[in-house]
Amino acid sequence: MRTIALLFAFMAALPAARAEAPVKTISPEEAVNHYGKLVTVKSIISADTTSGRGNRFLNMGGAYPNQAFTGWIPSKNASAFSGVPNVTGRTCAITGEVQSYKGKPEIVVNSPSQVVCE
Repeated sequence: MRTIALLFAFMAALPAARAEAPVKTISPEEAVNHYGKLVTVKSIISADTTSGRGNRFLNMGGAYPNQAFTGWIPSKNASAFSGVPNVTGRTCAITGEVQSYKGKPEIVVNSPSQVVCE
């Protein structure tokens, strides 16, 4: 009976331990190998631009269309970033799930907490 109780206690602790696992920090060039994974991409922002439709793009590893990685802030989330100045030339870390957009890795940024700049 005690063994079963210990087993259940161990199983209950697994999700909590997994949730607290540190997120891997990678370079923009490595992002292409991490599609579908939660990571932090850290580098200098090559270009911080806003499109005519209000989408904001934080490119690393080069400027569009030659960037290695993009942090995309959709226009629907732009108001949450209105107090965040242009970060071109600053070292920033963008955390989220890496997705592919037109063959390039990107993270959709929904919250300012996903972007930390030095």
